[in-house]
Amino acid sequence: KLAIASGKIKFTSIGDPQKISHYIITGEPVWDVKYAEGLC
Repeated sequence: KLAIASGKIKFTSIGDPQKISHYIITGEPVWDVKYAEGLC
């Protein structure tokens, strides 16, 4: 599967700032891609 969307997103790292091993990406493009993947 491949889904592409464009727009503004927010990138947030969580956890130890030295390692930054976990992150969260949020925004409307993320929901658009999740919706499109659900159609497949």
